[in-house]
Amino acid sequence: IITGNDPTTIATLKAFLHEQFGIKDLRKLKCFLWIEVACSTEGISISQPKYALDVLDGMKLLGSPLATLPMEQNLKLTPSSGELLKDPTKYKRLVGHLIYLTFTRPNITYFVHVLMQFMNQPFKPHSFVVVRGLRYLKGTPRQGLFFQHKMSWS
Repeated sequence: IITGNDPTTIATLKAFLHEQFGIKDLRKLKCFLWIEVACSTEGISISQPKYALDVLDGMKLLGSPLATLPMEQNLKLTPSSGELLKDPTKYKRLVGHLIYLTFTRPNITYFVHVLMQFMNQPFKPHSFVVVRGLRYLKGTPRQGLFFQHKMSWS
């Protein structure tokens, strides 16, 4: 990925890289590592809707009801509440997916941070919170970040 505001420098760099490595110019960036990129005259937006929907589909949650928040307010999770998960692999994989989604979804960072605390020994209540968070993402799969071209500080 090459970006910048000087077309001459970008063209020179592309020519050099092509000469050294035989690269192919794929033109305007649209998607990279499940991150969708959209450019407009106002700025650049990045989001991960396909990735979020693929995670939901993998969990068979596309038909589940939406959640308005990723986690109940004032919820107190403890390291040993409820029944211990027999196989924590699924929990760890889902939290890993959520960690990747925080790249374009900083609004879920706190929620994911809470879940990460229980990666070594997750209990059933922790997995219920993961599912609720996924149901929240179902209602907002296109949400992401927008970077304005010019910021005005007035």
